[in-house]
Amino acid sequence: MPTTWDETRVLDAKPGEYVVIARRKAENWYIGAITNHEARTIKPSLDFLSDAQYNAEIYSDAPASDPNLNHLVKVVKQVNKQTVLNMILASGGGQVVHLYPLKR
Repeated sequence: MPTTWDETRVLDAKPGEYVVIARRKAENWYIGAITNHEARTIKPSLDFLSDAQYNAEIYSDAPASDPNLNHLVKVVKQVNKQTVLNMILASGGGQVVHLYPLKR
């Protein structure tokens, strides 16, 4: 994880409830989302990306049926600037996404 950034964007937020922030270092984007005690679904657009195709490494809270609240689920998929993420956040939870361009 970089310690300095080239760009920062707030993708969605409601003070005291949730926030989704994207930060860029070179060609890589890092998105972080966090919510308060209410579970919610947030759907931020990736329209700020360049025209490239990206790999998205998505780290989410495990489903509520998982007895260990510290478990994470990792999903990797391809996205682009037309993609809208479907972030399902558990109560008091969050999500992290690392986006990096596919090599041509």
